[in-house]
Amino acid sequence: MEVLKEQLIEQIATLDEIAQASGSAVTYVKAHGQLYHQACVPGSVEAQTIIDAVRDYRRQTDRQLAILGFAGSDLIKRAQDEHLKTANEAFADRSYTPEGWLVARTEPGALITDPTEALVRLKRLLRDREIVAIDGTPIDVRADSICIHGDTPGAVVLARRVRAAIDSDRVKIAPFAPPPRAA
Repeated sequence: MEVLKEQLIEQIATLDEIAQASGSAVTYVKAHGQLYHQACVPGSVEAQTIIDAVRDYRRQTDRQLAILGFAGSDLIKRAQDEHLKTANEAFADRSYTPEGWLVARTEPGALITDPTEALVRLKRLLRDREIVAIDGTPIDVRADSICIHGDTPGAVVLARRVRAAIDSDRVKIAPFAPPPRAA
């Protein structure tokens, strides 16, 4: 896992260098794909590796980055236990299992491509802090961030409709990890 940690630090540093060159900065870390899902599993070494990479990056740069992860996951809980800034993420374009995990993409109904369905789910999440699982079970979800996958069919239309719905409900949108102030 030491190699993975070093790769994560290198990727964060490279992206942060690019962001700073354009007048911004990296403010949070979100793993992708299988690493994201593995880091959410209780007791995973991947979660600790991500936490260690974020902590080491802070030591190197004196900047605290938030960790964005699956709402209520072990990654988020462990990062909070280690006093790191976190943000819980929910998904507008994915179905959930009754246990609160994402339905595997290989399963029927895993992707939500109908903007109306996604909006109904999102509004319930915003109003009631619930997502309805694929079998109808309500799941308690506390989300700081909503993800729409760029490879979901109709993602751009979905994102625009989600944003319009959030605006029409007068939900305040704010960064969970604002960029550092310019010196």
